[in-house]
Amino acid sequence: MKNKKTVIIRLDSGPGIGSGHLSRCINLARELVEDEYKIYFLMGAITNSARRVCAKSGFECLLLDGNTPRSVGQAPLHNSVSSEQQIDDADRTLRFASELRPEWLIVDHYGLGDVWEQRIRSAGIRLCVIDDLARRHDCNVLVDSAYDGEGQMSARYKCLVPEDCRLFLGPQFALLGREYSQRPTQPGPSQNFAQRAFLYFGAVDSTNQTMKAIDALGQIDLTHILLDVVIGSDNPWRDDIVALCKVRGNTAIHENLSSLLPLMRRADFAVGAGGVNLWERIATGLPSVVIATAENQIYLTEKLSADNYIVTIREGVNATKTQLENTILELVSEPSRLANLRERCRTLIDGKGARRIARVLLS
Repeated sequence: MKNKKTVIIRLDSGPGIGSGHLSRCINLARELVEDEYKIYFLMGAITNSARRVCAKSGFECLLLDGNTPRSVGQAPLHNSVSSEQQIDDADRTLRFASELRPEWLIVDHYGLGDVWEQRIRSAGIRLCVIDDLARRHDCNVLVDSAYDGEGQMSARYKCLVPEDCRLFLGPQFALLGREYSQRPTQPGPSQNFAQRAFLYFGAVDSTNQTMKAIDALGQIDLTHILLDVVIGSDNPWRDDIVALCKVRGNTAIHENLSSLLPLMRRADFAVGAGGVNLWERIATGLPSVVIATAENQIYLTEKLSADNYIVTIREGVNATKTQLENTILELVSEPSRLANLRERCRTLIDGKGARRIARVLLS
């Protein structure tokens, strides 16, 4: 039997980072597996939830080793990791690469940048970077699905990457699950008023935006709305959220779902963060009230809001319950606005980004 070609994916996931990097890389890995590639996920620390997610998809998790600096394993932004730490991480990554001999090494990590990448490429390894921070990179392929305004993406990495780097920029390259490329045979919600909402703030939600949103949707003018609340696998506020849902009523709690798509397809609008699930909501055509829960989400959500793809609250995690309540009330009281957002979203993403990038790597 012919040995499978291998791909190593270097990322981290968990509290302080979230699950978005893992989610989008799992989607890409599923496409590569269909072409008989063997995928290894290489992490500085492996949480129980990350191990479960990988195992469910049949992927092996490898521990970089027990001495990964916390600033690499948990850094939300690239500038908190020193060059020395990046070089050390790269050298340990290369030890795995020398044994596994990957066709590609994929990295999706805000804590690792061009210093790490130069070390990897100096060993003759083809490197694909997944990022959305518009920073300097040294790689063969760069995937950035961020939205930078209509017609503005081409200038995003000017003078920041090698001349021979292949750039794949914009929401059409968002790494979503294949199910998001399948348009429903039945039309979505079409009534003239909002009856059901979807609420999800990611696997962790360290600032507890979930409870704020439930509280806002518990106000008298919004209690008629049926609410689907998804509690992330690493959410530290789980028990408090469950208690608040019982007080509100008209609220269903969901955990450990294999897919969020069925809930989103039956919703009239959503409340959530600006991470990977934002792209899933947009691909579904689901109007969203968005709170940016991380620094790198602020610019993206403001651009999307300015071009009428979402509704964002500029105060982000500092927004009050009243501000969120008023924003939701304004949206649901304008059926034509909900309809416009729904149609705008469906024109931005077709859900085929992961397959597109897999074809690039296979070519």
